[in-house]
Amino acid sequence: MKVRKLKIGVRDFDETLQETAETVRAVSAGKKVKPKGHRLFFTSPEALTRFLTPKRIELIRLIRKRQPSSINELAALAHRDFKRVYEDIISLTEAGMVDLAKDKGLLFAGALPAEIQNYTTYAAMVTANCVARDAARAFLRYLATPSAQAALAAAGIQ
Repeated sequence: MKVRKLKIGVRDFDETLQETAETVRAVSAGKKVKPKGHRLFFTSPEALTRFLTPKRIELIRLIRKRQPSSINELAALAHRDFKRVYEDIISLTEAGMVDLAKDKGLLFAGALPAEIQNYTTYAAMVTANCVARDAARAFLRYLATPSAQAALAAAGIQ
């Protein structure tokens, strides 16, 4: 388990959508796009503080200083219930802030059987008050293209 370096900030959703659409247009046109590194944006300072709670910040500090080998060990170091620490670590991992894999030699064995697999469905739409309406529509059109579908499939998204 390790903490990943990333930039965290507050950014308007439409601004993020506009940047995404510009990147998609550039990639679709065959242009090289310079990676921007790991970034995590929130739509407001309140959203950031709701996500990055004092307890989650403490977990990040413990991971950096003590380098626990398991969530169970981290829960003991934090003097917290395993279930709550597990939930926080999963949230931090999904946000890209924590990497659970300690050993780079780990191999992906395959997907879970369908009867025990959990799926998340994503929906995308252009809202009525969207500032970057054209960019949002362009992004949605791109998501429907064979190249976008192939990129999503390559990332394990069906």
